Amino acid sequence: MSDTPLSPGQGPSTSSANLEGPESLARSTQKLLRASQDWNKDELLDVLHWSRQVLGVVLGVVWATLALDGFFAFVAYAIGSTACIIALYGGHLKLDADDFGGHNALVTEGFAPA
Repeated sequence: MSDTPLSPGQGPSTSSANLEGPESLARSTQKLLRASQDWNKDELLDVLHWSRQVLGVVLGVVWATLALDGFFAFVAYAIGSTACIIALYGGHLKLDADDFGGHNALVTEGFAPA
């Protein structure tokens, strides 16, 4: 860790909306598991991004176990991943996609890195 002092504006934020790290992760996980209705856009997009990353690892292991590869495996991943994300925000969380930038913004969040 560096001993250099932080200049104004570089320190950790005390605002609950800008928490990062374990506090933010714990709060978002609790809201996700309880299907809370009070989501802000950035928080929801973060949860969808990381949900897709975890889903990518899980589906990667399943695809490897089933020896799936090539174009079929990619298309199956794209369809399965998209369906799971839609089920998460539309089914489990019961959120209106238009309140968060539309289906396109929510469905594509985290797709490329996964």
